[in-house]
Amino acid sequence: MTQSIGFIGVGMMGLPMAARLVQAGHQVLAWDLDPAALARSAESGAVPAASCREVAQQCPVVITMLPSSREVEAVVLGPDGILSGAAPGGVLVDMSTSLPFSTVQLARTLSAAGLAMLDAPVAGGVVGARQGALCIMVGGEEKTLERCRPLLLAMGRQIFFMGGAGAGHTMKLASNFLAALSVAASAEAFSLAVKAGLDAAAVAEVLKVSSGRNYATEFKFPRYVLPRTFDDGFRLELYVKDLHLLRDVAEHYGVVMPIGRTVQQVYERAEAQGLGKESHTNIVRMIEQDAGVVIGGRPPVPAP
Repeated sequence: MTQSIGFIGVGMMGLPMAARLVQAGHQVLAWDLDPAALARSAESGAVPAASCREVAQQCPVVITMLPSSREVEAVVLGPDGILSGAAPGGVLVDMSTSLPFSTVQLARTLSAAGLAMLDAPVAGGVVGARQGALCIMVGGEEKTLERCRPLLLAMGRQIFFMGGAGAGHTMKLASNFLAALSVAASAEAFSLAVKAGLDAAAVAEVLKVSSGRNYATEFKFPRYVLPRTFDDGFRLELYVKDLHLLRDVAEHYGVVMPIGRTVQQVYERAEAQGLGKESHTNIVRMIEQDAGVVIGGRPPVPAP
């Protein structure tokens, strides 16, 4: 069954996600602070809205895909926000990577107004968003998930129910920590091997089948590092933000994460060197510079 869906935040990730909903036959009413992003969304079939309030007034389900909890809170609670226009029975699906504690409080506020909320962050990057192949980690009530499952399946192939409000965002932070770690650690491993005289392409082939394999060695290095494109689409500064959120959650639960703190410091150093606005695989360039090597230089591997 098709329906009108609100989509707030049609940037690098949100744009292809909204486009997948359009392709599934839904009418998508979109809003973004950036007029250029909103125009690109219109080219993909979405209908531009004048405000978040207008989106909520016309759409029983509103999806947000924004940089952080701060922006999510602003579009929900601010003047002309979602809360000011939504009717009881509506649903907010926050697919951003947000702070779980903020999500829990926001879910309570919405519940008091007769609205439901899911936190449903994603993994899979821009490629996964374009293909409708995202992994979606969901927190909230299961009955709300079942109501929204057809919409989520238009954007992702794997949907995991993690628990109550905030559980999806907690899972996402744990996943992003390992993702950030894998890129940085793999860059050090490649740098060491290349400095010792090994061929980077041969190193990549071994790591595809050895115990050191991970998503960075299997996909990101062959796709973005070895061909020197570094254009994966996820800004390095967003990993810095996510690692800060991870630290806050770890401190709340009394979990000591020395490796997490080290990874955070590595990404903060890269941001301080001006790489924050660049795609996060550019952290490899900093690690290469530290080692005095250059990794890669072969044709890119086609996207799966």
